[in-house]
Amino acid sequence: MDACRSCGAHLGPDAQWCWQCYRPVEQPLPTPRAEAPTAGPLARGGARSDDPLPLPRYSRWKAGATTFGPVGKILITAAVVGFGCLLFLAFRIVEGPMVIADVGGYAILAGLLLRQVWRRVPIS
Repeated sequence: MDACRSCGAHLGPDAQWCWQCYRPVEQPLPTPRAEAPTAGPLARGGARSDDPLPLPRYSRWKAGATTFGPVGKILITAAVVGFGCLLFLAFRIVEGPMVIADVGGYAILAGLLLRQVWRRVPIS
């Protein structure tokens, strides 16, 4: 209680008497709890459900709302790996320190792309 109900003086949290008007502090009555609904989406047999939504399912192989199915993912992976092999063969002819930098940079970018393609997505 913050204030005395009689005079309005500020009271401490464990006060039993008002320091200004010397009246006993009246504790508020506890409010009754509302009962759970007996009908509707949250009710199950008269009791409220703690988890009204089912847990989402995740998959790498099934197509989600914004991803490809398994055939599309495999085709993208084959194209990325095939282009990487061609790039490596083309730079191998040139030889030099730039081969390592170019092929290494492509490997990093290809890894990030494939990570995005093969991420787990929620499915319905």
